[in-house]
Amino acid sequence: MTRKFGSAPLTSGHHHLDQMSVLTNHAAYLADGAEHAIRLQLREDKPDATWRNTITAVAFEDSSALLSVSLEVFPNDDTPLIPVRPGLVQDLVRDLKPIDGLAPLTLDAQSVSAEGVDALIDVLCDPARHMPVIVAARPLRPDPLWKERMAKAMRDCAGAAALYLLVATEAVDAFRAAIGEYHRVAPGAGSRSRPP
Repeated sequence: MTRKFGSAPLTSGHHHLDQMSVLTNHAAYLADGAEHAIRLQLREDKPDATWRNTITAVAFEDSSALLSVSLEVFPNDDTPLIPVRPGLVQDLVRDLKPIDGLAPLTLDAQSVSAEGVDALIDVLCDPARHMPVIVAARPLRPDPLWKERMAKAMRDCAGAAALYLLVATEAVDAFRAAIGEYHRVAPGAGSRSRPP
């Protein structure tokens, strides 16, 4: 906000940042006066569309917190517009190091060797997990196209899923033995697991 508009007002209310942009801040407080939640919404009325970024953060008594970022676009004509993931998401994942149950949410896939498969199975079976887990396995031979596509997929999923990469055939075999044939991940492939 400061880079784009020169300021980032954090007080509750509507703040006109320029002729097209309005920042709306809402805060919720506990009975003792402590801030419990905040929602920041940036609305930009541009010639092609109205763009709306919303960040919601809620703190709980057990010291955990929930943070969500959404981007919506409302075109002014019939031209379809596809919003891309805000760069802010990667910044938040990098700086806040969020976790979902046992699973750290990271920018890059976490490498899993054969010895780490049991911990990955614990993540997949964790009843406290709310987000998907993506498990991929390196191909048997170096494949630049696979590497490029996997890097893009992982980057696009950062913060929205826990990311794991089986780094050797021993890890693929150990994962298959632990998870079963019907849920295995073959070399050069990937799989997504929904929360239990």
